Amino acid sequence: NIFIRKIELVYTDYDHNGVTKHEIKQGIEENIRDKKRISIKAANDKYVCAGGLGDKMVLANRDKPFDWETFTLLQLDKNKVALLSYKNKFLSAELNSKAEITSTRINIGAWETFTIIKLDNDFVAFKAANGKYLSLDKKSQQIFAKSDSIGENEKFNLIIKTK
Repeated sequence: NIFIRKIELVYTDYDHNGVTKHEIKQGIEENIRDKKRISIKAANDKYVCAGGLGDKMVLANRDKPFDWETFTLLQLDKNKVALLSYKNKFLSAELNSKAEITSTRINIGAWETFTIIKLDNDFVAFKAANGKYLSLDKKSQQIFAKSDSIGENEKFNLIIKTK
């Protein structure tokens, strides 16, 4: 079994676009169903990167998957996942900031939990807490939770790392 800290749900008063922000504080002993090291390739054929040092943006702008392009996929429930970056920060849909995906959170909450949808040919789509799909903005190469449907820019290739 794989364990992560106990999860305690803490509700806040913040509500944005009908989504109540839930913060989850980590304690001890919450069972995670599965854990995999992965890289993610976006529609522009670039790897998703959680940024370096103080950079919080999540971009699809790397040609090869090194440490910054490696994530831990935590299976929380049948189709619910959290993504932990190399810098030990969870990816989050910043619903009060243009729905951009960032890598800044140390706790798993509603904004850090995604529904994973398996598609054909090892592709997946991710749905954020606002009910929108993660989408690549090809111009900026940034990832946002803004799409109502799954198209080319909402398909991500998950590559499971063996080392």
